[in-house]
Amino acid sequence: MRRILRFLLQIAAPERAKLAELRRRVRQLELERARLESLVETSPDGMWLKDLDGVYLHCNQQALRYIGKTREQVLGLRDGDFLPEDIALRTTAGDREALRSGREVRAEALLPNPDGGDYALEVLKIPVPAPGGGYLGVLGVARDISGRRRMESTIRLWAEAFRNAGFGLSISDARSNRYLDVNPASAQQRGYTREELIGQPVTSVIPAEILPRYLANRARGDEQAHAVYESVALHKDGSRFPVVLDVTVVFDEAGRAERRIVYSLDISERMRSENERRLWAHTFEHAGFGVAVSDVHSNRIVAVNRAYARQRGYAVDELLGMALDQLYPVDRLEQAREMLERCAQQGHCVFESEHLTRGGQRLPVSLDMTLVHDDEGRVRYRVVYSQDITRRRQAERELRIAAAAFESQEGIVVTDAQGSIQRVNSAFSRITGWSASEAIGRHPGMLRSEHRRGGLASGPLRGLARNGYWSGEMWSRRKNGEAFLARVAISAVRDDAGTVLHYVGTLTDITEEREAKRQAERLARHDALTDLPNRQYLRELTAAALARARKSGELGALMMLDVDHFALLNAAHGHRHGDLVLVELARRLRLALRPGDALGRFTGDKFLVLLEGIGAQWMHATHRAGATAAQLREAAAAPFEWPDKRIPGVGVSIGLSLFGPGTDASLDSDALLAQAETAMYRAQQGGRNITRVFEPSMQAELDARSRLIEDLRAAIPQGQLLLHLQPQVNGDGEVRAAEALVRWQHPTRGLLQPDGFIGVAEETGLIDALGREVLRMACAQIAAWSGEQATRELSLSVNVSPLQFRREDFVAEILDAVAGSGIDAQRLKLELTESMVMDDLDDAVHKLGLLRSHGLRIALDDFGTGSSSLSYLTRLPLDQLKIDKAFVHKLPESRSDALVAQTIIAMAKGLGLEVVAEGVETAAQLGFLRAQGCDLYQGYLLGRPMPIGQFMGAAALHPG
Repeated sequence: MRRILRFLLQIAAPERAKLAELRRRVRQLELERARLESLVETSPDGMWLKDLDGVYLHCNQQALRYIGKTREQVLGLRDGDFLPEDIALRTTAGDREALRSGREVRAEALLPNPDGGDYALEVLKIPVPAPGGGYLGVLGVARDISGRRRMESTIRLWAEAFRNAGFGLSISDARSNRYLDVNPASAQQRGYTREELIGQPVTSVIPAEILPRYLANRARGDEQAHAVYESVALHKDGSRFPVVLDVTVVFDEAGRAERRIVYSLDISERMRSENERRLWAHTFEHAGFGVAVSDVHSNRIVAVNRAYARQRGYAVDELLGMALDQLYPVDRLEQAREMLERCAQQGHCVFESEHLTRGGQRLPVSLDMTLVHDDEGRVRYRVVYSQDITRRRQAERELRIAAAAFESQEGIVVTDAQGSIQRVNSAFSRITGWSASEAIGRHPGMLRSEHRRGGLASGPLRGLARNGYWSGEMWSRRKNGEAFLARVAISAVRDDAGTVLHYVGTLTDITEEREAKRQAERLARHDALTDLPNRQYLRELTAAALARARKSGELGALMMLDVDHFALLNAAHGHRHGDLVLVELARRLRLALRPGDALGRFTGDKFLVLLEGIGAQWMHATHRAGATAAQLREAAAAPFEWPDKRIPGVGVSIGLSLFGPGTDASLDSDALLAQAETAMYRAQQGGRNITRVFEPSMQAELDARSRLIEDLRAAIPQGQLLLHLQPQVNGDGEVRAAEALVRWQHPTRGLLQPDGFIGVAEETGLIDALGREVLRMACAQIAAWSGEQATRELSLSVNVSPLQFRREDFVAEILDAVAGSGIDAQRLKLELTESMVMDDLDDAVHKLGLLRSHGLRIALDDFGTGSSSLSYLTRLPLDQLKIDKAFVHKLPESRSDALVAQTIIAMAKGLGLEVVAEGVETAAQLGFLRAQGCDLYQGYLLGRPMPIGQFMGAAALHPG
């Protein structure tokens, strides 16, 4: 038994040792944790830790002091729960930026403190890495930099005071006796610039007779810490002037002089002789300008000269003892008090105001106000020099009016009675090319156009002789010979006896105005790309052709041409070459028509051809129109070639509608266009690149389409549109988002799918109103979701139409809808196609950037079907890419589609974008995409588009 016990104890001994070591390590870890917590808690910097959802996990005492909250009021909450909204938004944005970039983010912020001021904080956000990759949360560190801010402000204040002081101020090195710095006033006193004095010896501005005494004092080293005395300073030109010097010496720790700070005041004025004072008294009494002296304490007049009293209609005795306030109108009192305060602060000020005369009239005056000190240096009096500026004000007004008129945008020329130019303004020189020096002394005939003789001919001369005035338009020429059209007006200036002294002429160059007007009129009626008549102009031409055909008895034809598969051509070769194809096609079609036939661009890749006078018989007219259509298709079939590109010819589907005496009298241009368009659609349905003639049987289709348009127009305000939602799930089958798809609950035709009405909405412009309604319903649904536990984290995608996106107020419309519904903008996702953003990439970047800055998310739909480019992906502010179902359909069997899907996912991951695969219908497709790291999946395998109620049940079964 003893042997057994000894054996068991031998086995247990190592286990006890391991247990003891484990307990020692646990105690050591607990000590390390306590030490770390103590360091964090006692840190002079505020420190906190948040998880990925922005929830506070820890917050030290200094951070709580900055926030003004207790630990119980912070932990477990987010910034928006206790911080002001603007501060919370900036704080959350900084966290997101740190997590997005993976780097620390530094910023400065202001937080209100309990004393009523602000903490100025320097804030550092640091992403906390997770052991397995990614991040656990964000560590924040805040340091109070208020003291540093105050010190910087104080330094700036002293520097500003030094530069702008009205007295001289200099700083010199006591050892080298050279200037370290001087202010502008000190340099100006001595006739130097500041740069000239800095670094110069102080002795360079001391007169020779004073210099020995100055150097002896310095050599003895018996300087006082502070001294004030009068002396003489040397001007740069060698002249001398009296100064008062206030010298402060700064000593080092050893008691040796280190710096000298000298305030200097020029006292030349103070040392004027008594004779000058007597001269001043005489001048005061007899001066032609007004002078008044008032007591600064009582604000009453104590002395006034005759001119001052005369200006205001008083006797001198009447003004003595009068309060200054009595001289100002009520509406000028506040200005006067401000000026008195400024004078008290600065010692002098000049301003313009108004005084009241004895009769109550307002007198405009210029006042120069100076403070006067008594012998003890106290401010005692205020001396005011006054000038009546009535005439000056009037002259200034007249001069401003004349100057503004003369230097207007119109050219102005002034001649004498014989027509010799005396003066021109800058606009005249700009318009004609003749400078003032070149034009003065010449005759205006130099402006007469060579190819349009006449200049100032009989018409203007007769008008001047009869009325003293003429205006009109005439062709003129510039100095370089260039002709221009001018609007001219000439007036005669006469003296009191009616004799002509001058002629004043004005001219305005209206050449560009006329050309711009002509271009505007053309642009309003022509297509900018092809320069063909546009849609509106084509309507006018068609209406006029209808009227002529009914009168003449000759038939006509309207053809609508649509380029087959033009969207694919654009995708394959780019929009630039697509536009080049349209321009070249327009040229070819024009050449294939008769000189009198009309060709126009209806819209996009659709053209209209209007034929007139093609015969009186319907069969013959149909044959001729058909032959023309064949020529047009032949012209389009030839390849399109440029130096850098060759594109095969295109097919053209043509719809043809005849009109003439036998057509319905109610047929108008719009109805005829609709007939041609219907026939064109039949040509497309019949195989494309063929011609179809409109037949009466097609009218039923037109009528049905018209009814559909009217029904859709009424459906939007009547609430017949519905949202169906298709779920988007992650790899674990959890519903994370949904796409909003519109349905129409037609009152008689039942539930209509989008392909039954979206095309009509886009063609008629109703897509704009339809898009706004879908956006409104989507925002309302997100708002409803926010109150449900299972759905409040879901986001909802809304498709944007090209017409909506191109509107200038698109961004404002989206933001208004979000604000009006009160939803979290991050729950709304806008889906756009590649073609929409590529039409105008700069505009798209701008608009999407604005939306994303307000929290909305942006998805690029049907990615891979257009001209996908990494360059534009890096510019667009996107959150998500959607792989088009065309690349998902044959997965995983199709190697090319598999490669495309893998490339899109890898590229998106590299750009930090989320990836959604559309059209997932089989488990094999799902498995392949999941293996490639796709984020979300959408398709019939995971859920068809369903009514909102049904979707809510599905979301509840698979909580996110």
